[in-house]
Parts: sequence; C-alpha cells; structure tokens
Amino acid sequence: MTVSVIKQTQCGQVASELERQIGAGLLAPGRKMPSTRELAKRFEVSQQVIKSALAVLEEHHLILRRSRIGVYVNPAAFTPPKKELCLLSIRHREYGIDYPGRMLSIPSSFIWRDTNLVIRSIAEQNFKSGILRYEIEKLKNTHVDCLLVHIDLSKAQVAAFKTLPFPVVFLGDCIPVECHKDGWNQIVEDTGERARAMVAAAATCHRRHVVLVAGALSHYYCRVLKQAGEKAARELGVTFRYAEFNQAAYQTREELAAKRQECVDAILRNGTPDALLLDGFDHFGLFADALRARGVAPGRDTLLVGDGEMYPGAVFLHTDYREFSTETMRLLAGLIANPATAIGHVVLSGLIKRTPLKIAAPD
Repeated sequence: MTVSVIKQTQCGQVASELERQIGAGLLAPGRKMPSTRELAKRFEVSQQVIKSALAVLEEHHLILRRSRIGVYVNPAAFTPPKKELCLLSIRHREYGIDYPGRMLSIPSSFIWRDTNLVIRSIAEQNFKSGILRYEIEKLKNTHVDCLLVHIDLSKAQVAAFKTLPFPVVFLGDCIPVECHKDGWNQIVEDTGERARAMVAAAATCHRRHVVLVAGALSHYYCRVLKQAGEKAARELGVTFRYAEFNQAAYQTREELAAKRQECVDAILRNGTPDALLLDGFDHFGLFADALRARGVAPGRDTLLVGDGEMYPGAVFLHTDYREFSTETMRLLAGLIANPATAIGHVVLSGLIKRTPLKIAAPD
C-alpha cells in the first residue's frame, strides 16, 4: 500500500512538471518527447513512473503516440500566451546608432516567435527625471513580463524602477557602477573587447599613433574603453590617447559638424595621429571633413576606424551580435519563467565577432 501511494505521488509530480513545461513552451508543440529512460534519469524516478505520467498527459490530450516513431507534444494541445517584453529607451536623433537594436537583433531565434516586444521611447530632448517617473507610473498599469531599459541613469533614477511589479533588466553599461552591488539585473558586453579590436585593426594597418574618440570618462564604460585601449596599445607597440566627445550636445547636423571640428582641433593640438578610433559613431564624413579642413588627408594621413559606418578609405569593424543576442534572450527567457530569481550583473565575453574590413576609396 505504501509503495503504491509513493508511486502515485511521483507520477502526479512528474505529470504536473511536464505539463508546466509544455505550457511554458519548453517542450514545444510538435516536438518529440525525451525517451522514457532519459526522463527517468532527469526526474530520478523509475521508468514505470514516467510511463504512468505520460499516460496522464495522453489522457489530457497533451501528447500523441506515433507508432514506430515515438511520443510527441500535441501541436493542438494549447498555444501558450506570448511573453510580453517592453524596451524603454531614449529616442535619439538621426545621428545615433541603435545599440539595443544590435543587442536584440535575432529575427531567426525561436524565442522571438513566442515573444512580443514593445518599444516605449522618450525623446532625447525631453528626457528628464520627471518624464521618467511618468513613464514608470504608466508601466505599472500595463501587462509586462519583463522590462528592458537602455537609458543612461543616475543611481536615484535607477532606484525608481524598484516600484515595478515585474523584472527589470538594464541593457548595456547604462547605470552607475555602484548599482552593480545593489542586485540589479544587467546584461552588458565586454566593453574592453571593442577597444582591443579597434586598436588591433589600426595596428594591422601599420598605424602606430592612435586616438580613441568616445564619450565622457564620467561614464563607467568609457573608463573601461580607455583602460582596455591603453593595455592593447602597450601590447602592440602603439602609442595611445583618449579623446572625450559629447555627441549629445547638438541639435542640428551643422551643430554636430561644428562639435566634431572642435574635437578634431583638440586632438591635432597634441599632434596628428595616424588613426582615429571612433567608438559608436556614424557620419564619418563629418570627421573626414574636419580633418581635411586642417590639412590632414583622411585615409592617407589619418585612418578612420570604427563600427558605425562603411566610409570610403576607412576600416569598418563589422560586428556580429548573433551569439550575444541569443545568450541575452536565453537569460531573459529564464528570468521571465522564474521572476523571483535575479540574473544580477552579467558580462558576456567572447560572443561578439568583430571583423575589420578596409573600405576602398574612390579613385
């Protein structure tokens, strides 16, 4: 009698867990079920318990037995509701690169077939703490399984997200480093890899005096860029400088051109580099024009290297985020399935493929 009760309890537990996995899409409709032996090993029960649990699933029309083929999840069992992801970001002007778009660009991933992604953007010129609080209040009244955030925030602004009833994940180095120890969920690339790749691309082209142009060193990721660039330069026998550039301080293309001219002038006052490493910039032509205006031939005297645009005579650092994106979505799927389990501060290294391409200049 005792053995019978235990077996029945185990059977019910296994059947409930398999039903949960089918409902969550972990065992997808039409997919072949693992073998009885494999399931018995996974659940640490006998094969007889597994057979009894599968019989329960069959009674509930969740699985189908196909003669000489095996047991499959019933495609008509039920369609689980799609998960709702929301991305909150700043809507930049036309001269900005869509960084979260790169991080999440996996159109062929199976995860996206079961996920809706809604983008809520705040205009860059309107962004302030009051607007952010308003957006957070609106989110409280929406159904979201997980909120993704890509906005440069202060520690106080980050704390405002604690009021939301669903998991929040910050994408990229957009929150202060002191927030890392506060238990926030954050997924970032290894920023140092990007700096090392740019320095290496310049060194491969026999450039020995490089300047890395990026954001203000008040940002944590910019300090990481600088340190990694300095280290890579030492290892490759390259002299290295870092130039801060505030790309956000403009309203029109003319203002942007003027800001880039100011940046180039400041660089040239300390000597003419033979390579400019442009982190996250597009519209390379504005940098090229600024160099020409000071008698420096872009491509010949100073090589432009970056991942933002294919520009004639420049080195384009082609970036492939597919592996990075797939791992990001795997982490998000796990967090959505179990919101009580935080993923913490995650740095994904070695998943972004960077290939330097020399863009031919017109004759």
